[in-house]
Amino acid sequence: MDEPKLSSKTGREMRTTSKIRFIPQSALLFGIACLSVLPMSAFSRQVAVPEATVSFDLPDRWEYRLASEPTRKIVAIRAGLRERGNIAFTCQIDRHDLPPNFRSYSQKQLNEAYASKPLDAQGFRARLATQVRGPLSIEKVGQSTIGGALAYWAVATVTEGQGADQFRVVTKHFVTQTPGFAWMIQCGAGSVDKAKDPMVFFKEMEKPFEEFVASIKFLS
Repeated sequence: MDEPKLSSKTGREMRTTSKIRFIPQSALLFGIACLSVLPMSAFSRQVAVPEATVSFDLPDRWEYRLASEPTRKIVAIRAGLRERGNIAFTCQIDRHDLPPNFRSYSQKQLNEAYASKPLDAQGFRARLATQVRGPLSIEKVGQSTIGGALAYWAVATVTEGQGADQFRVVTKHFVTQTPGFAWMIQCGAGSVDKAKDPMVFFKEMEKPFEEFVASIKFLS
């Protein structure tokens, strides 16, 4: 049987099948901690989560948990930091099932389709704006690869709530696709303390976050 070819319509479908979501505040609060983190090193261990068809390197003291929905798997990760103040550092791998026919495409075809329709700041803003209830800013966008899959990313800031309930978060979002699945991968820093700028803490943690994302592999 001939390998299916992606039409422009199919390319659009791939780009809109999964919703981009912010790490929920409850998940960020799961990671309340400080900056005393062990970097990626010999202390890291490779973790495979076959239920979510993904593996990654997890530094010492980092923790993860898996949640399942009928067509979605969520791997929530807390950076293993010593507690200090109301700052949360978390990552999340979000896998959405696509219709069965999407499994017939090769990774090469998916990468070519992604490359033909870059996701820019306006595109990220349109998708993320549906998930938040406060001011949203897209700081920068770019392109990378994760486990051989072409990905687009954006660094976004958002403020939700008011007064004592105000919560500010800076998150780097990656979107990509593998045969049969759409992925949203994100790492961020959140603060419920108005005196603490989450961007400062995000930049401090950006290297460990990047190393974590670079270690991700998609399992067959």
